[in-house]
Amino acid sequence: MTRELFVLLVRIPVKAGFENEYLSLINAVIDEMRHETSFVNAVVHRSTEDPTVFLLHETWLGRDEFFTVQMKRSYRESYEARLPQIMRAPGEITILEPLRREYVFRDIERSQAEGSSTIERTLGKETGH
Repeated sequence: MTRELFVLLVRIPVKAGFENEYLSLINAVIDEMRHETSFVNAVVHRSTEDPTVFLLHETWLGRDEFFTVQMKRSYRESYEARLPQIMRAPGEITILEPLRREYVFRDIERSQAEGSSTIERTLGKETGH
């Protein structure tokens, strides 16, 4: 069984008025799956053009193991059972092979709250400039 990285992009259009419920459901799943040894990361995005559309970006190690083991975890049951009832259209799943990964970790939220000059200072400190 190969353990190469792969990415799942899941587009989820929910019915208007169910946005907070969706976020509560997916946050509960992520809180559990983050402890899995094959889990790399997850990001939940919301469309800026349509706040009822979410994009779930997950990175995992081992595609076969994900579909045979991870998708069957008990902590996913509530999410999987409720999702069809709150979606306004079928979701779309795309599986991708990561070709390049670049990660920079900063306290962006704090920097945004303090203004762009703080972001520049943060960047300067991290790059040595």
